[in-house]
Amino acid sequence: METLYELVNKVKAGDEEASRRLLKKLEPKLNKAVQSFSLHEREDVKQDLKIKILSAVKTFDFSRTPGLWEFLRHK
Repeated sequence: METLYELVNKVKAGDEEASRRLLKKLEPKLNKAVQSFSLHEREDVKQDLKIKILSAVKTFDFSRTPGLWEFLRHK
């Protein structure tokens, strides 16, 4: 099974199948996130979230993400 890190890297490289696998992996969280919306709005909101997730993943820069030691130093 692929890790999120591996999936994100594949999505960043343009792998459309990895995009589908990533969204499938996130599906339970997306369903939970849209529970407060009316049944009529849920699918639209979920689609918007998927678009935003893929957009964010494609521009995400792992090199700018602080590691554990950076978090501990700022504590």
